[in-house]
Amino acid sequence: MREFDVASPLHSPPRPATLALMEAVAFDTHDLVKRLTVAGMPEPLAEVLAGEHSLLIHKRLASKRDLKELEASNKRDIQALEVRLKHNLETLETRLNNNLRELETRLKHSLEKQEAAAKSNHEALEARLEKQEAAAKSDLEALEARLKHSLEKQEAATKSNLEALEVRLKHSLEEQEARLKHSLEKQAAATKSNFEALEARLKHSLEKQEAAAKSNLEALEARLEKQEAAAKSNLDALEARLKHSLEK
Repeated sequence: MREFDVASPLHSPPRPATLALMEAVAFDTHDLVKRLTVAGMPEPLAEVLAGEHSLLIHKRLASKRDLKELEASNKRDIQALEVRLKHNLETLETRLNNNLRELETRLKHSLEKQEAAAKSNHEALEARLEKQEAAAKSDLEALEARLKHSLEKQEAATKSNLEALEVRLKHSLEEQEARLKHSLEKQAAATKSNFEALEARLKHSLEKQEAAAKSNLEALEARLEKQEAAAKSNLDALEARLKHSLEK
């Protein structure tokens, strides 16, 4: 970018004799720089102008005429600087507008390229997604077929195993039923034998008890007969004694 032309034939370093006077008007110089920058002048250009203005003031401070000449000179310098500044600003504005238009054109072209690339990428992505979707659908169908076949095989194997298990359980139940029946028959036979033996023992015991009771009854009857005969004899003797006693 082109720099502002701030060169001036009036610019020269301040002399030592004028340093005291420059310090006295330092505030005015600062104020001038401030006003010029507020008015839109670049700060480097405002500082150069303020320096030149201050230098000219100090050079022509001796008389009023010098001050008027300095004022006129400064006015001319300011006008010249304004002209150069206006020209530089116009040039800068033109270049900025050209740069902005060029940048806008490049951005538009870049955006169009990016949009086209994005559209192309989107179409390619959609195509890949469609292919992947088709492949996934095919894989899913194949997996579903394999799972169905595997489930059918497992179902058939389970059914066969259940039938075999049912046969084994039925055979085992029949064996257990036969063993249980045989065991029950043995237990029934043993119970019947035990019952018959118990019945025989009870019958023999009852017969023995009955014979003993009969023998005891016969012995008791014999004793009773003896006792009755003895009582009768005693009664006859008592009666005889009573009769004999009454006769006396």
